[in-house]
Amino acid sequence: QAQQQQQQQQQVQQQLQQAAAAAAAAATINSSPLMTNNTSTTTTTTTVKVVQQEQQEIENELAITTKEEPWQALTEGIESATEYVDQTTQMIAESNLPFEKMKALCSQVSKAMQELKKCIGEARDVHNHQLDRLQRERDAAILTVTQLEEQNNISSQLPPGSVHANKKCANCNREALAECSLCRRTPYCSTFCQRKDWITHQNECVRSTQEATHQIMLIVDETQ
Repeated sequence: QAQQQQQQQQQVQQQLQQAAAAAAAAATINSSPLMTNNTSTTTTTTTVKVVQQEQQEIENELAITTKEEPWQALTEGIESATEYVDQTTQMIAESNLPFEKMKALCSQVSKAMQELKKCIGEARDVHNHQLDRLQRERDAAILTVTQLEEQNNISSQLPPGSVHANKKCANCNREALAECSLCRRTPYCSTFCQRKDWITHQNECVRSTQEATHQIMLIVDETQ
C-alpha cells in the first residue's frame, strides 16, 4: 500500500511538471513579437487557458488524493490493528486454556487431599478407640485373674475348720453355720434349710460306701 501511494504521488508530480512545462512554453509563445496576427494570438491564449485548466484539475485531484490518502491509510491501519488485536486475544485465550485446565486439576487434587486427610484422621480415631477398648478389656481381665489368684491364696492359707466362714447356705444364701453330714460339701444355716433343700440335694449328695443307699439322713453338723 505504501509503495502504491508513492507511485501515485510520483505520477501526479510528473503530470504537474508536464503541465508547468506546457504553461511555460505557452507563455513564451504568447510573449514572442513574431506572433502578431490575431489568429496566432487567439490560439496561444486558448492553449494557455487549456493548460491552466488542466493544471488546476491536476492540483485539485492531487489535493483530494492528498486529503483522502491519510484517512484511507489511517482506516486501513486501524483495521489491521483491530485484526491483530483480535488474533492476539484469540491466541491469549487459547494459551490460557491449558492454564485453566491445570488450575481446575490442582483444585481437584487439593480437594482430594483434604478428603484423604479427613479419612486418615477418622481411621486414626477409630484405631485409637479400639486400642483403648482392648487395653481396658485386658486390664479388666488381668485384674480379675489377680483377684481370683489372691482369693485362692487366701483360701489355701485358712485352716480347715474356718472354711465354713466363707460359705453361704445352699437354700437361703445366708452365712452357713453347718454342712451336710453325708457329703460334707453342701453348707446350710439350719436344719430347716437342709430339709427344704433335700429334694434337690439328695440327687447330688455323695454318700459313704459304708452306708445303705436307701437311708436318708437329715443331719446337720454344727460347727464348733
